[in-house]
Amino acid sequence: MLHQDYLNYLSSLTRFSLPVLQWLAKRFAIPGTLDLQILRFVSEIGLCPFGSFPLPATIILSGSQSFIPKGSFVSQTLNPQHAVYVGSFDPPTLGHLDIVERGAAIYSKITVGIGINPDKRPLFSPEERQQMLEGLLSAYANVEVKCFQGLAVNFVQECGGGVMLRGLRTLTDVEAEFTMSLANRTLASEIETVFLMASEKYTHISSSLIKQIAQLGGDVAEEKLKDFVPRQVVGPLVEKFALKTSNQS
Repeated sequence: MLHQDYLNYLSSLTRFSLPVLQWLAKRFAIPGTLDLQILRFVSEIGLCPFGSFPLPATIILSGSQSFIPKGSFVSQTLNPQHAVYVGSFDPPTLGHLDIVERGAAIYSKITVGIGINPDKRPLFSPEERQQMLEGLLSAYANVEVKCFQGLAVNFVQECGGGVMLRGLRTLTDVEAEFTMSLANRTLASEIETVFLMASEKYTHISSSLIKQIAQLGGDVAEEKLKDFVPRQVVGPLVEKFALKTSNQS
């Protein structure tokens, strides 16, 4: 497992360097033998098990165990009936709600995790997204909404969830999610990834398309957006783009 203080999103991770790993193992006197097979696997999918050098880092040891620097997150018993659904939710869509609603019927508890990436400029602030999702999901007593930074698997562990819930829309999603699930499996083998296929009426929904429609503005945009996002999100979404346009003019 990796501690979020030392890592950012997977997109910011770099390929590992075996000499650096060996140096870290010696520098921090980590017991055990580096599992080269696991490290080769991590390299093949283009990810590094830790962030920028030379910060204290987790090294995957034989037996898939990890060295955790002092003060980092300590593992706990994970609940297989607690699923965590992470994403940016910028904005929340009908597809997102579909996955949460179906997940809530399967698992005793669902945590919706709003990922915060400091390197990106989201349309809605984390607080705005959390407020919207809490309102949209208030009817589900077993659903909570939280914000987080760092790796998704760390957040799942901190929540005590044993399942990472993911939604699939297209074959393109399958390829990307398969790679991500392999990485997550390497980082936290105790967490299972469960995929729910999107309902057919929501497979066309994407945040980029939603934002293109919202840019049209006016009644036309509001009417079309009702097929993509909850009605409670339509107004704030159009207002955001109207304000953005006025600031640019």
